[in-house]
Amino acid sequence: MRLLLGSVLITLALASCGGQAWVDSGGRTLTENPGPEHCEMEEMTFLSYEGTGYVRDPGNELEESQGQVTQNWDGDTTMPDDASFTGFKKGDAELWRSPSVRAVFVKTPSAVELWPESFTGCG
Repeated sequence: MRLLLGSVLITLALASCGGQAWVDSGGRTLTENPGPEHCEMEEMTFLSYEGTGYVRDPGNELEESQGQVTQNWDGDTTMPDDASFTGFKKGDAELWRSPSVRAVFVKTPSAVELWPESFTGCG
């Protein structure tokens, strides 16, 4: 009960700081954060999962050719056959991972998004 209550409080605290939390059935959380405004990245959303950074970049501002991401963000893709559910959810969205693709997938009732690995930050 304490673990669940603690997870709820952490989730609420993260939400109040602007981040949105993904939660698994054990109460673990992942936080996604908007890109920094001072770097003109506020349209992007960054997520860290298992020590790797991923980005939702609808404008495809980050470039694969510049080594900033592994590939372009895709808002309407097909889930790879080897993808598996990570256990993390945010509302009706589910976080999936594929060992054959350097990205995570966000599955909603209406679409599957590909969030590529990101190698960029803003100082």
